[in-house]
This record gives sequence, C-alpha cells and structure tokens, in this order.
Amino acid sequence: MKVAVLDIDSKRDEVVSFVEEKLHKVQARFKLRGAEFAVWLRDINGPRGGIDQECSIRLCRSRQAPVVVKCKDGSARVAILGAVARLRRALVRRRRVSDA
Repeated sequence: MKVAVLDIDSKRDEVVSFVEEKLHKVQARFKLRGAEFAVWLRDINGPRGGIDQECSIRLCRSRQAPVVVKCKDGSARVAILGAVARLRRALVRRRRVSDA
C-alpha cells in the first residue's frame, strides 16, 4: 500500500501517521492489494477560518477506475475522518455493484 499525503502545513508527522493508520484499516477491511492512495489536505479560506479544511482521497487500483472522495469541515482531523468514511461507503457500493 502506498500513501502520499500532500499539501499540509504544521504537524506533518502527526497528520501523516493518522492518515496512514485510517487508510491501513480500509485496506485491510476491503483487501485492497497494490492500492495507491493520494491524500490532499487544504485550508481553503486561509486565515479567515470557518468550514475550510478540505480532505480529498484518491484510491487507484490496477485495472479499475480511481475512487475519489472529498470532505470539508472546520477541523482537519474531522475532514480526514469524513473522507475516510465516504471512501468506505464508495467501496461498499462498488462491491455491491460488482456482485450483482
């Protein structure tokens, strides 16, 4: 499993380890071999505040279309958790469609 975390500011090590931990659980749950994750964290409004932390996750697997999810919140941690939850739901939907 490859994880690339891009566009983050302070507390880089803490954020990267948090993201890797959450994505490792997703990989184990859905048995994603050879999966590559790209994670973008952005502060949309800059210093103005508000609901401006955005987390985007792209999952690429061989011979399958990429899965891209996004979540915005006031906290980067909550935005990451929201994006991971959306990724799980997207993978469940894909599994249901492929089983049908």
